[in-house]
Amino acid sequence: MTPEEIQGIFFVECEESLAAAEQGLAACKAGTQDADTINAVFRGVHSIKGGAGAFGFGALQAYTHTFETLLSDVRENLVPITPTLIDLLLRALDVLADHVTAAREGGSPPEDAALIAEMEASMANAGGGHAAPPAPVAAAPEPAPTASYASSDDEDELTSDFDLDNLLNDLAGAPPAEMPADESDGWEVHIRAHAGAMRNGGEPLLLLRELQALGARCTNCDFGAVPSLDDLDTHQGYLGWTFTVPSDVSENAVRDIFDFVGDDCPIAIGPSATMPALQIDTPMAAPPPPAPAPLAPVAETPAPIVAAAPAVTAPVAPAPVAEAPVAAANGSAPPAAPSPGQSIRIDLVKLDRLIDTVGELVIAQAMLAQRLQNENVQSTEELTLLESLTRDIQESAMSIRAQPIGSVFSRVPRILRELASSTGKHVNLQVFGETTELDKTVIERLGEPLTHLIRNAVDHGIEKPEDRLAIGKSPEGTLTLSAEHRSGRILIKISDDGAGINRAKVFAKAVEKGIISPDAQLSKEEIDNLIFAAGFSTAATITNVSGRGVGMDVVRSNVKDLGGRITIETEEGKGTTFILTLPLTLAISDGMIVKVGDQTLVVPLTHVVESLRPEPKDVQGLGANRQMLNVRGRFIPVVSVGASVGAKGAVGNPSQGVLIVVDTESAGQAALLVDNIWDQRQFVIKSLDTHYRSVDGVAGATILGDGRVALILNVDTLVASAVAPGYGLEAA
Repeated sequence: MTPEEIQGIFFVECEESLAAAEQGLAACKAGTQDADTINAVFRGVHSIKGGAGAFGFGALQAYTHTFETLLSDVRENLVPITPTLIDLLLRALDVLADHVTAAREGGSPPEDAALIAEMEASMANAGGGHAAPPAPVAAAPEPAPTASYASSDDEDELTSDFDLDNLLNDLAGAPPAEMPADESDGWEVHIRAHAGAMRNGGEPLLLLRELQALGARCTNCDFGAVPSLDDLDTHQGYLGWTFTVPSDVSENAVRDIFDFVGDDCPIAIGPSATMPALQIDTPMAAPPPPAPAPLAPVAETPAPIVAAAPAVTAPVAPAPVAEAPVAAANGSAPPAAPSPGQSIRIDLVKLDRLIDTVGELVIAQAMLAQRLQNENVQSTEELTLLESLTRDIQESAMSIRAQPIGSVFSRVPRILRELASSTGKHVNLQVFGETTELDKTVIERLGEPLTHLIRNAVDHGIEKPEDRLAIGKSPEGTLTLSAEHRSGRILIKISDDGAGINRAKVFAKAVEKGIISPDAQLSKEEIDNLIFAAGFSTAATITNVSGRGVGMDVVRSNVKDLGGRITIETEEGKGTTFILTLPLTLAISDGMIVKVGDQTLVVPLTHVVESLRPEPKDVQGLGANRQMLNVRGRFIPVVSVGASVGAKGAVGNPSQGVLIVVDTESAGQAALLVDNIWDQRQFVIKSLDTHYRSVDGVAGATILGDGRVALILNVDTLVASAVAPGYGLEAA
């Protein structure tokens, strides 16, 4: 694995650590402030700090050091947990996320000096024991020990084994007499690295550097067990170190450095403590002379190493303390931590290739069914089994790409904190259904429209605290996010308890901007949808939050690109709800295969309400060339699909064809006139943009069971282009 790939894994783990820390701080804000929750936050920040040091991200490491120190004081009860502190920790986590982004993208680190000073002040004011360590490190008169652990700072150092020449010459040769006088009254810690400390790319050298960063100095290196070069096994640990730590550094600060490696790199602390016992795995260090024989025991060596470790390190004092934070961090989730074999990271390209192959399997199965039908072969048990297995494989493949929507919802608290500082409006967040899963591609493209909707809800929907108090509401607004599966789609709701949409103001603003004419007759729903018009905004002034009239237009465009719809429910004085209806996946869907003249088309099932054969009396004319269908007392426009797509020989009389009632985003319900319905089945979506070009009224294409290509209708665009606004009249 290349250094770039390892670094990529580090950033993925950073995102996981940030999410875990965010979840822990949210729990603290909600009132759950037990040791497990605090330790989970600490562990997330500590993980980022360790990786930052390994990859040379100095600004990120320096910032996380202060952040981690504050969290250490919190979990040691040196700094009390207060609402002010939780707010500080949340802001610190936001800046940490910016640091990670800057490191990943190679940008400039964010300004953090003021926040670091605020964190250090909170430790100093509470009398925390960790507030002082950064100063001695900065003022240390001799920076040489940094170089004494390695000869260079290049990348190869991250994956190489110990440089024995430098370690033996520099570390072992550092006499105690060279220690500064102010550290002569410090305390000692003894460290011994076993073989496990260097497994899976581990590097004990980095731990020693972290110890040195606290102001500790190496006074002795035990290299008595280092064998001759011929007998040297680079997988073993032969060295031990004794460090003298300044008296103003607490014991827990040192233990925190080694809590990840536990028994693989034991430490001993105390006046009577001695160097931990040397542990050498004999089969690996000195294999038996016959060459073929030792291969089997060598392959099995990890088991004796793990089994022997507790026996060797049991008498060492730090072992139970080092394990405690691990248990606490895992305690943030009720189940036990999964074993390494239960999850795997996969390249997204490979996963996309699997999904494409599954799509081809669906097409092949449909072709086989069509061929047998053409040959007048009755459906066999084998064909039914193949169809069932194909659907199972397809569902399993899609579930691999599925991710919980909580990864999108987790960004919302930070957005609300930023909005609170810029608008003065404090909002309580309620989240439901965050475990609801949908396709990774949909999740990645959902972030931008969701951000726009939340900013709009806070800036335009929720009133100012003084205005809410005047009308009897709580000074803090409430924003509710929910997600659920419904009829093969996912339903996402963003609700606020604000003032609702002022339709009179919206109408007047639309007239002012020339979007509609002053004498336009619009329904309530049509007035609500005016907020999605390009350039529309009711903001009195342009701010960094809103007012330029691009946000809501972008929302509708992005949702439509995902094959979804957005609707509005609002009540003045009580709030507004935006409902996003999205497909679970963008690869495979269900639809009706319809015949229209000489064309075979697909109508996505997600738009279909019902299908019917109307009586002549149910269809009435409107104007020169309009037809309306009476559906249980409500007239909806009839749209001839044949006329829209230019099909030859299509049915023109609704009473001679089939009407499919569909629900659209911008034009409400409409009835699509087709010749007849052939089938209802799954279809694999092929993008026209990729293979041809974009076509109005067409969402994509698919391959039918007989091998022909059929176009998938874009129902929203098709109906909107054929029907003028204002239809949907109540029947007399």
